Amino acid sequence: RIGRKDYLLVQEASGKLHILDRTGKERIAYQSEEIFSGRPWFLYDGKFTSTTKDGDLIQISEEGEVSVIQKGLLPNHYINATERLLVTLSENILQINDVEIELDYGLYTTPEIIQHQDKSWVSLTDKQAKKLYVFDEFGNLLNGFPVYANSEAKSYHTTSNKIRLMVEGEENSIIIYDVN
Repeated sequence: RIGRKDYLLVQEASGKLHILDRTGKERIAYQSEEIFSGRPWFLYDGKFTSTTKDGDLIQISEEGEVSVIQKGLLPNHYINATERLLVTLSENILQINDVEIELDYGLYTTPEIIQHQDKSWVSLTDKQAKKLYVFDEFGNLLNGFPVYANSEAKSYHTTSNKIRLMVEGEENSIIIYDVN
């Protein structure tokens, strides 16, 4: 939803993207020769945002204007976004907005964005090293992290206004971490 308008984004297996209204009629017509990556689409900076097969960022405005920003992401990259936060992970390079963070090489889960009140965090787990990382929206690793984890983190809010992260521990166990 942007303003008072609803949008449905439907991507075909061929890569073609349809931007529809809630009745299924085309809401935005755009022209692009780019081949989309098949990754999810997000609303970032007021534009529909995803990546191309070549690893570049692509954005489509409400007026149908298409812009491509060179990123050079590898084919197995991840993308996640909110209105004001863009996160990509390519190989071991995590980028939060314009901040690049070089992580150890590993097998990472999709970066998740956690929002609570006016704060945002980015979490991801290196499943090979069994480490959970949590960064603030400026790319700073939170104090006490990384911590042990065997899975991606699921977040939830508590009545005490804290964020809790729940991860798999060893066999048949769950670990809960508080984020202040």
